[in-house]
Amino acid sequence: MNKALTRTLRAMAVGTGLWLAASTTPAQEKPTLTGGHFAEGYSSPDAKTPVDVAHRMFTTSMRDCEELETLPTRLEPSPREIVVRVGEQLALPKLVVEAVDSSGRVIPRAPIALTIAYEPSLLWFESDQFRYFSITGVRPGNAGHVIAQLLCGPDYSIKIPIRVLP
Repeated sequence: MNKALTRTLRAMAVGTGLWLAASTTPAQEKPTLTGGHFAEGYSSPDAKTPVDVAHRMFTTSMRDCEELETLPTRLEPSPREIVVRVGEQLALPKLVVEAVDSSGRVIPRAPIALTIAYEPSLLWFESDQFRYFSITGVRPGNAGHVIAQLLCGPDYSIKIPIRVLP
């Protein structure tokens, strides 16, 4: 999608969200989440480096897991909540999600998957089906969440809430 069309669609989404905010009452609002798997890749190697993810980056094999020094047991996101303002765009690959083993040691580049569930009247999600994934706040509210899941070790995932501020 070209940049001019993307900007136009984003502006339309924000405008529609502002219209919805003015024309609905809390009793009419029923969250309808949409979304799904959007990226896979590797966890952050440290607390300052974002995840390395892309759409369909790989299919995890036993080799990916066997190459890890130890298996991760949990994920630590930073921030613990994603906050954007109406009209503000945030690139999701800037998230920091560290994989940690049972002793608390960071396991760099552990295979992970990312999923998003969001309320389209509150949030605009955009993807180029490769490495570009972003969200833009449309109107204030609790807009959904991103789920990061370990692909090696225990069946473990974390939910990172998304909130849109005025």
